[in-house]
Amino acid sequence: MNGAIVSRFEANQERQKQRLAGSAGVSVTYYNGSTSRTIIAVPAPREYAVDSGDGLVTMYQSDDWLVDVADVTQPKRADTIKRTYCGVETTWSVTSVPGRPVAEPSGPSRWRIHTKRTEVDR
Repeated sequence: MNGAIVSRFEANQERQKQRLAGSAGVSVTYYNGSTSRTIIAVPAPREYAVDSGDGLVTMYQSDDWLVDVADVTQPKRADTIKRTYCGVETTWSVTSVPGRPVAEPSGPSRWRIHTKRTEVDR
């Protein structure tokens, strides 16, 4: 593929990513052990079909988040995401969808992190 075409493609992909983050991204705090940082994440809930191996398929709802790899280098189980909206703090715990890792690449520079809502402080 022509280098100029690849560069334009990558530039367009970056613009689309920025547009998505600007329109759908929300400010959250990502906790990894004793460290935390405020990042922009895009809520991306998703339903997964999980095959138990005996022909039974179970639907699994995950409150996924899309985050830049530069913001979260390696998501792991027990990390948490907190968001405060209208004075209510909600916590999500990073967890895996059965048969999948806790996070999966979502394009060249993003993670799709699988979480479950665990706490709402009113």
